[in-house]
Order: sequence, then structure tokens, then C-alpha cells
Amino acid sequence: MGIITVANKYGIDFATKLASFMIFIAILLSILPFPLKLLQFTYSLPVIITDAILIYATLIVVKNKSRESAIRAKNLYLVGMLITLIGFFIISYYG
Repeated sequence: MGIITVANKYGIDFATKLASFMIFIAILLSILPFPLKLLQFTYSLPVIITDAILIYATLIVVKNKSRESAIRAKNLYLVGMLITLIGFFIISYYG
């Protein structure tokens, strides 16, 4: 018995739309702390870079729903998250 994924159960097109929607929500939530004054403005640079990478990676998958595109997008998502973590560490340590 194989693993049941959203793509297996509902199709690749639906899974792509769902993942894109979830990334869109993540981007909106990442911007939210700044107007609410929950984070200093210096933290916005890593967030902006990561959001740009997330948007780019999502567009890759939306345009080409192949396995290779999904792997490339996943790797870009991880790079984006790593940039944010490193940026937050540097800002909190030196800033």
C-alpha cells in the first residue's frame, strides 16, 4: 500500500493549487508582523528575500507541474527559509 498524498488522491492540478494557496497565505502572514510593529524593520530584508524566492518557486511549479519542477521548487523553498533563519540570527546577534 502506497502513501496517500493530496496529489495521489485529488490530482496534481489540485495539489498544485492547494500548495500555491498555502504559500500565498504564508507570504501574507510573513508580512503581517511589520505593520503591527511586532518586529523591527531591520528584519524585513530577509523576509522580503524569502518571499521573493517563495513566489518564484511557486511560479515554477504552476507553470510546469513536472516532478523535476516540484523538486526544484522544494529546494528553493528550503533555501528561502534558510536565508530567513540566517538573516534573523545575524540581525538578532549583531543588531
